Amino acid sequence: MSLSELEKQIGHALFDRVNNRLVINQEGQKLLPLADELLCRSRDIESLYSDEQSHRGILRIGASDTVGNQMAPFLLSDFREAHHHKSQQLFISNTALICQKLIDYELDIGLVEGKTLHPELDSRPFSEDEMCIVTSPKHPLAQQQQVTLSDLENSDWILREPGSGTREFFLRTVAPRIEVWHEASNSTPLKPLSTACPPT
Repeated sequence: MSLSELEKQIGHALFDRVNNRLVINQEGQKLLPLADELLCRSRDIESLYSDEQSHRGILRIGASDTVGNQMAPFLLSDFREAHHHKSQQLFISNTALICQKLIDYELDIGLVEGKTLHPELDSRPFSEDEMCIVTSPKHPLAQQQQVTLSDLENSDWILREPGSGTREFFLRTVAPRIEVWHEASNSTPLKPLSTACPPT
């Protein structure tokens, strides 16, 4: 029935019927190489989207500075070995720019340290780390066995640039709990960004 329908659409008989047998004729011979090509293309399409071939093309990865420089090389090495995928591009910048490039479809995935609250982004934690306050060995606080939040009053801070996850963490978590602090490049004392919480 399928063959009869095909011959009807083409307008030519492709096979001669001889004693209940089908023998390909001259019109069928003309169609045969094109039909073979279509079948090969169909198999290629199926193979392209099979599970074994799911990791193809260039994977565009964005990473914030610390993740990009400290973790991404090891993560990419493990990914390449596990999935035999060799085409990745790594773009390293601050959290805000990585998120913007994801929104603009310039990246496929982003690994960042800061919070991502944009409604167009789906974020999931994949690791944990600790933030440390670092000071010169000559600073008075370096001589103390224990430092409390009240010891950080009227202190000078060197912070990462706006858009950095590290800076955002400080402004969200530490700064509101210090009454007055100074950014090193800014001589004006800064008040807390939200209601100050009592030191713990």
